Amino acid sequence: MSNRAGMTEAGRTRFFEFLGAGVLALVSVLALGVSASSTYWQRQQVRATVLPRLQLATGTEEGLMRLVLENVGVGPANLKTVQVALDGKPVLS
Repeated sequence: MSNRAGMTEAGRTRFFEFLGAGVLALVSVLALGVSASSTYWQRQQVRATVLPRLQLATGTEEGLMRLVLENVGVGPANLKTVQVALDGKPVLS
């Protein structure tokens, strides 16, 4: 038996099955994208919580200048070199 559009009952059922499958596939792809994005941002946040944070404090006391470099972050701070200069010339001690 066919209707006005010329589609049989079985054809119409098959159409809606394909439409439903397409919608489910689209929802699955969107869920995968949201999951991947969430994982990426969560890793970025965890990485940022273990970064070192160096804080420099200066002061003078009895004619001497004092420099204090302190790691106030959670992660380790690896310093390769430190140079102190006075009037453009390196201070050795």
